[in-house]
Amino acid sequence: MDETEQLRAALARRASRQRLWAAATVIVVVLVGLLLVGKLKPGSSLLNGVAKDDEITLGWAKVGGAVPADLLAAAAPVNGAVPAELPRVVLLNFWASYCGPCREEMPMLQRLADDPDVDVPVLGVSFDQDLAWAREFQSSLDVRFPNANDPGQYVAERLEKVYPVRALPATLLVVDGEARWIHLGAFKQYRSLRQDVLDRIG
Repeated sequence: MDETEQLRAALARRASRQRLWAAATVIVVVLVGLLLVGKLKPGSSLLNGVAKDDEITLGWAKVGGAVPADLLAAAAPVNGAVPAELPRVVLLNFWASYCGPCREEMPMLQRLADDPDVDVPVLGVSFDQDLAWAREFQSSLDVRFPNANDPGQYVAERLEKVYPVRALPATLLVVDGEARWIHLGAFKQYRSLRQDVLDRIG
C-alpha cells in the first residue's frame, strides 16, 4: 500500500469515528431533552412512549374508572389459575420480564400477598410476548400469586381511562370494581408499600 492509499484509509477511519460520535451525541441530546421537558423521568421504563403528551409522574396518583370483573378471564395464566372474576379488593400489577424495576419490586408484592394482616390479593399481568419468558421470570423469583399473560396488551386497553400511559411497572388498586389508585414505577420498601395499601383501602 503506497502513501496515498494509506492516507485515504486513515481519513476513512477518521470519518467513520466522527459519524459514530455524532450519532452518539444526538442520542444523548435527545435523552437529556426528554428528561428536561419532563416526558421521561429517571427510573421509568417505557413501553409505548408517552401517550397524549402526558407527563409520567412516579408514585401514587388517585384515579377513577370502572374495572370489568372479567378483566383477566380470557388471558393465559402464567402460574396457576387466574380468577374468572376479580376479587372485591385487589392489587393489579403490570410487569414484564425485561423490566428491571419490575424484578426489584416483585418479591415485595409476593410478601404483601402472603401477609395475613393486609388481606389484599395481588394479581399480575405480564406484557411479555413469549409466555415462557414470563414463566421463567416468575419461577426465578418464586412468585406464587396468580399472573396472566397479555402480550397484545388487551387487558391494558380495557383500562385505557385509568392506565393511559403504558409505563412499567404499574400497579392499580381496585376496590368494588373501581380503580381507586395507580402507582407508576417500582415500590422501593415493603414497609411503605404495606402502609400505603392499608391507608388506601381504609
